[in-house]
Amino acid sequence: MSEPYEAPLDRVSATTGHGDGGSRKSVATRAVDLVDTIYAREERERRRESLEEVLGKAKAESA
Repeated sequence: MSEPYEAPLDRVSATTGHGDGGSRKSVATRAVDLVDTIYAREERERRRESLEEVLGKAKAESA
């Protein structure tokens, strides 16, 4: 018996969309997109916390 064929990661595709023939992205591209999304979410949270801190200081100084 021969070994099962394993496609290189950049050749493995996953269909996006639901039966509409949607776009196809490689698994690696989808993984990078997910990491970018998570990083962007964390960055927004850090900025929000920083802005809240600055706003709190400004309110304390004006009081």
